[in-house]
Amino acid sequence: MTATQGPGRVGLSVDAVERPPGATGSVRVAVEDGDTFVYPDEAMAYLAAGRLDKQLFNVTQLVAQGYDDAHAGALPLIVTRSEGSSALKSGLSKGSSDSPSDSALPGVETSQALPSVRGEAVRARRSKAAALWSALTDAQGQDSQRSTARAGAAPDDGDAPSFTAGIDKIWLDGKAEAALADTTAQIGAPSAWSAGGTGTGVRVAVLDSGVDATHPDLAGRIVASRSFVQGEDVVDRNGHGTHTASTVAGTGAASGGKERGVAPGAELLVGKVLGDSGSGPISGIIAGMEWAARTEHAKVINMSLGTPRTIR
Repeated sequence: MTATQGPGRVGLSVDAVERPPGATGSVRVAVEDGDTFVYPDEAMAYLAAGRLDKQLFNVTQLVAQGYDDAHAGALPLIVTRSEGSSALKSGLSKGSSDSPSDSALPGVETSQALPSVRGEAVRARRSKAAALWSALTDAQGQDSQRSTARAGAAPDDGDAPSFTAGIDKIWLDGKAEAALADTTAQIGAPSAWSAGGTGTGVRVAVLDSGVDATHPDLAGRIVASRSFVQGEDVVDRNGHGTHTASTVAGTGAASGGKERGVAPGAELLVGKVLGDSGSGPISGIIAGMEWAARTEHAKVINMSLGTPRTIR
């Protein structure tokens, strides 16, 4: 592939596509909304059936997020399971990067359970990609899966392909990035304060880049915190999380009350889902939402973040 400068972003022109050993069929290259997609023939039926996230084939965004071959030896995925199927087993032995286990999915290592979406965040090694695809699309395995489907389930459309191991859909675990919040004046917060609406007693979760718990505006506001970014604590070294938390529930102490948050009486929960770089995987955001809603019983969850493309 050759990178060329496009309007507003770096566009990619594809000169050639190297097919893996044993692959059959051709590939289709398409430019959609300024991004370059490369679709192999064997994946098209699964895309049409809604089994594969099309962002898995978005070469522009894969490169932009550092998920290309040169920068990542494994591709982060979110795998959702069919109703009634058991949790996904890892295809890597614990502590090994290549040793296969008894799983039908070679080269796959589970990194995070995501029960709210009936799935898991996994990492699929590129060196095992061909074996993984064969295992996912194995006809005999699909027949076995259908034969053990729960009683009363509607039969599958015979023309629609499905995956083995009870897998319903495979998504790219893309990166979300921080987005700035509106000011309190823009949303009419002063009027709410005048009417007595300060959020007192309400548990509000902020899922962002963590928090500086020593900030004067947040003293006494944080009742629980947790990091969902691998290898990083909840301390905010980016700044966006502290900005957002103070916008949500800051007391305004650092500015003499001038820059108080929307709900200065709220009980603040802080989940770190964006790393110090300001971005983080979608799976961590889902895990953060589960923690806030299920474990900490938050009434409101704030996320000032987004992805380059709508996830469908």
